Amino acid sequence: MILKVISFLCITLATLTLFQSVNSLYFGDNVNLAENEKDFFIHPPQMITTEGGNVYVLWADKKNNIYFSLAQKNETKFSYPVILGDNATILTRVPQVAATEGGNVYVLWADKKNGSKGQQTELEFRWSKDAGETFKRKKLDTSPDVMLSSPQVAATEGGNVYVLWAEPYIHFREIIDDDKTYFGEKILLNRNINSSDAQLTATEGGNVYVLWMDRKYDLRDAIMFKKISKFLFD
Repeated sequence: MILKVISFLCITLATLTLFQSVNSLYFGDNVNLAENEKDFFIHPPQMITTEGGNVYVLWADKKNNIYFSLAQKNETKFSYPVILGDNATILTRVPQVAATEGGNVYVLWADKKNGSKGQQTELEFRWSKDAGETFKRKKLDTSPDVMLSSPQVAATEGGNVYVLWAEPYIHFREIIDDDKTYFGEKILLNRNINSSDAQLTATEGGNVYVLWMDRKYDLRDAIMFKKISKFLFD
């Protein structure tokens, strides 16, 4: 009888141990990616991951320098931070990042400049085809009179990249990033001058979904949705 009880207890403990090892979460060490003694980080950091284990991190300091760092293949050792944009006058929104399994990385932000002609805002775009090792750059839009805001970027494995922003109308742009990078024309999606908080998602099947806020003239807010399924380069 005693042997049966001992055997039962051993089997029970073994089962519990196996259950815990399968269903428990294992937490790695905290990793300090950036530390600034003199300046605060005034914008929340951004992060995106891929199924293959790549992690891409983006942040900006008080001087509006935009930093990028990556860890590859499920590692927790991050690369030395690279400055993608430096000394921006004002970042109108947190920089956005998108990535694909194939190693493409896309970064977007709106930079408000203090130019001779007043407050000029530029939509800055950076892209990489080697998992963030090197980046190319391009200005997607420039506005001398109004603030560009709500920049959004989405990407698919098929090489399509979609960009959205408010100017203050909602604008959309498609980018084909294959062997060469082709930039489509800027497309106007609405005609309400009080549009903001744009959101953007895309599917591998070719559908793009856009969401934004409209402030009506009678001060009512409306949530607007649009599906896009035919593109400039189709």
